[in-house]
Amino acid sequence: MQGAFDLNDEELAEVLGVGTRTLYRHRRSAMPLSPQSSDRLARAVRVIEYAIEVIEDKAAALHWMRRAQLGLNDGVPLELLQTDYGARAVEHLLGRIDHGVLS
Repeated sequence: MQGAFDLNDEELAEVLGVGTRTLYRHRRSAMPLSPQSSDRLARAVRVIEYAIEVIEDKAAALHWMRRAQLGLNDGVPLELLQTDYGARAVEHLLGRIDHGVLS
């Protein structure tokens, strides 16, 4: 995921809900992710892929995911992916954008 979506270590750790040192330990030891981190990872992939589909440009979608969005009360989509509620809010906003609703 990190390479596919050009995420830095801090962004990936935030999405997974772990610290960067924990992320390094996972890499070094090939330790599997916890069920919670695995769910967060799957959720993030789903939402980021939806953003790419809606925005129709990978670089623009990733830029959008990293910037505060008025439709999310100035929340940053990538940061909101830590929770199911936040991910649903991002998906809802993307759906509005996809359907041409003023967002």
